Amino acid sequence: MSAALSMYLPVSIIGFAADEYGPGILALVSSALFVPAYLGAAMVTDSTLSSAAVVAVLCVSFALIGTATSCLFFCAMLTCAKLYPHSKLKSISAPVTAFGISTLWQSQLLAYIQKDSTINLPLTFNTYAILYTLTGIMAYFAARVVNRPDPKKSDTEIQNDDQEEIVIDPKMALVQALTTSARPWLLFLALLLTAGPLEMFLNNVASLALTLGDGIDTAVDASLQIGLFATFSSSSRLLVGIITSLAGSWAPPPVILALTLLITALVHFLFAIFSASTAYSPSTWFATLSIVNGWTYGSVFSLFPMIVLDAFGLAIFGSLWGGMVAAPALGEVAYGFIYGKVYDNGAVDSVGVLGSWGKVAQFVVGQCYGQQCFQLTFVVTAISMLAGGLLVLYVWKKS
Repeated sequence: MSAALSMYLPVSIIGFAADEYGPGILALVSSALFVPAYLGAAMVTDSTLSSAAVVAVLCVSFALIGTATSCLFFCAMLTCAKLYPHSKLKSISAPVTAFGISTLWQSQLLAYIQKDSTINLPLTFNTYAILYTLTGIMAYFAARVVNRPDPKKSDTEIQNDDQEEIVIDPKMALVQALTTSARPWLLFLALLLTAGPLEMFLNNVASLALTLGDGIDTAVDASLQIGLFATFSSSSRLLVGIITSLAGSWAPPPVILALTLLITALVHFLFAIFSASTAYSPSTWFATLSIVNGWTYGSVFSLFPMIVLDAFGLAIFGSLWGGMVAAPALGEVAYGFIYGKVYDNGAVDSVGVLGSWGKVAQFVVGQCYGQQCFQLTFVVTAISMLAGGLLVLYVWKKS
């Protein structure tokens, strides 16, 4: 929890720092946070401290790790955006894809180092301390080719009357964008409406899987669904960049995103209505939902920054996108609350559902079984996805 909160809360400050001082400084900050955090975690997990002290140190360590992760990610994204401003594939999709697949190769690295089924936490944390020391140094020197933004080059207007050059400061441009236009706020709302349901789904796959099948003996395999989600999420991050690069003006990012959200809304609605029917197995419905949600999740975090970059320019991209990243966190809380309320209300009727399955003896208090556990939730998320797509198209037309 501490890592998740610290990844979202300071992001607006991180984005502003990248715009103001250049992305290279974020690489140094990330190493300055990563290394002591992982070394501290390694020390306390192999110490004789009390449980309360260990938990306290780990909470602080993972809070630093969360902030360091955001710093390193923004360093990569801002550097790529400034190096390749005309290539969506290189500027946005490449760093977003790398971020998404980093856990895959790192887990394989740790498995190779440890070579047994027992997790050696001190070894794991010390390995990460060394890894991120090297990563931070490399990122800093890689980002040095990108200087602090020059407003004379990126934000210059020529007066029509006397051709006098007016230089617009990035901070002034940010204030102007936030106070004179509704577009940043509408994009924030659209991101909340679209990323929130996807975060909710990912956080509740395990409990949702138990509601289908007969809820017990033939429940949906939650680990398989998470694997499908992760695979299609990682794939879409890269493929969306390729598609936008090839499509050009024929299918700009807002159109691709709106179409993706429309399809996702349709799948959510069909899942809510027909997932408990006998026409297809519950596993088939759930797998379809996991695949579509995974693809959309990766697409959202690739296409939204492209839209922000196109709409507001490079000079304030870090600040604006950094502020918008808080939307998924808020959406996760809001839609998680909706899921929880619907699930708890549905649990009241679960005895009757288990009776129809012949499983009354296996009833667990608080566990929900049947379509009533999620139907209303996915009707709401379908409407939310549709509304988010329409907002994206509206902002695009106003740009």
